[in-house]
Amino acid sequence: MKVLIFGGSGYIGTELVRLLIERYGASNVVVFDLIKGIVEGVEYIVSDITKKDEVKKAIHSHKPDAIVNLAAVHYIPYCIEHPKEVVKINVDGVRNILDSIKEVDGYSPRFVFASSASIYGSHDKVIRENFAKIPNDVYGESKLHAEQVILENYSNYALLRMFNVAGNKDPNPHLMPKVVEKALKNEPIELGNRLSKRDYVDVIDVANAYILAIESKDTIVCNIGTNVATSVEELVDLILDKTDSKSEVSYSEPKFIRKADAPLLQADISEAERVLGWKPKKQLPEIIESAIKAFKV
Repeated sequence: MKVLIFGGSGYIGTELVRLLIERYGASNVVVFDLIKGIVEGVEYIVSDITKKDEVKKAIHSHKPDAIVNLAAVHYIPYCIEHPKEVVKINVDGVRNILDSIKEVDGYSPRFVFASSASIYGSHDKVIRENFAKIPNDVYGESKLHAEQVILENYSNYALLRMFNVAGNKDPNPHLMPKVVEKALKNEPIELGNRLSKRDYVDVIDVANAYILAIESKDTIVCNIGTNVATSVEELVDLILDKTDSKSEVSYSEPKFIRKADAPLLQADISEAERVLGWKPKKQLPEIIESAIKAFKV
């Protein structure tokens, strides 16, 4: 099994690459990303998913058995400020991959796409895959649009709708790494809405879900989470407790409050269990411990 990963130098991609090497060997893993990753022995193609000729060259020269697309602009504040870039990367990048596949007669590799819980928008109950999809922001809109492109143009796919991925050191300024870093330094922590609840899933558990999706022959659309939701305030309290931090915390800071923010994002994962045989191994306390450990290394 040869696998080509777009966005494989990122947070999830790096963990997925390591797992794929254990399974298939480094010679069967190729990464296409803007930066060269840190995993030894892997072929890295340093390029841009928006450059169709480069995408085509990578796919046609390697003809992988599976293609994973993790490439995306996903940090919400940045997405809101750069909507055109979001569409170009998150949607047009998918088109570039699928168009390149179509140009090879009889070629139909497994295509696994990193979608997001943000496509659902706001709901007040545990989210199933058939819930209404009314995104609150341009990132969610781009992921929903990308899904539609796949559904209309391809058949051998798996769409994994990820909830809040966390754990091993996250290079992006998301809530958990931000709070962990400041807590370890006993620095003040300024946050927005204390009540919004999110479903935090371990990054290595997520990478394992991608392995199962790559190897499956079924058409798959499923949530990847833990079926447990935790409020911002509860998360912060857990982190402060585990770090013995003396950080002072303030909420309702205007600069951290979004115009539209789902009060609850909690995954029903019964479909992932059914079609992938996947269940998360880590729950929130262990995920937090992984994040703390990563900052201490």
